[in-house]
Amino acid sequence: MNVDFNTGGNNPAVQRDSNGLVIEISAGFQNGGTEFNYNGVDYQVSGMFETDFGEFRVSMNATQYMTYEYELTYGGGDLADAIGTLGTPEWKSNAAVSYNLDKFFANLAIDYIGESGDRVSDEQYDSWHMLNASVGYDLDKMGTFKIGVNNLTDEDPLLNQFGSMADENQYPITGRVVYADYTLEF
Repeated sequence: MNVDFNTGGNNPAVQRDSNGLVIEISAGFQNGGTEFNYNGVDYQVSGMFETDFGEFRVSMNATQYMTYEYELTYGGGDLADAIGTLGTPEWKSNAAVSYNLDKFFANLAIDYIGESGDRVSDEQYDSWHMLNASVGYDLDKMGTFKIGVNNLTDEDPLLNQFGSMADENQYPITGRVVYADYTLEF
């Protein structure tokens, strides 16, 4: 209906009777009434180092958002840039280090979400990270055993000024999780 209003009643998805009353709306999936621009840069680095003390693997992936447009009012055509707002921080990244020595292995990974602000209020949110770690042993034909901790530092989800989740789609709500895993392939 916003698109129909902003185009002076010329939205082909809205059918009207002879009096101008809406009789049917054929609303499919639509992101907005105008074209959006999204620009960013993805970075990736990975490597492997063999030493007398074992093998080390490192990897890092990061995304830097440059432009992420959205409509201020759906169908209105007025655009704003969402970079730096909640759900669209300028930076998102993850990095991992793994270590292998014979049948022993260990992994450490971190997820990072940059700082952001609320689109409606002046509320600002600090950057956020989560650290995961695991160690394990390969038992050859008897399988693989691993123990680990997700959210090792027990980071809280990002909360707004009222104590509610600031963005449940981007920030996990799970606290520290300790687990044991045994895998046997046959």
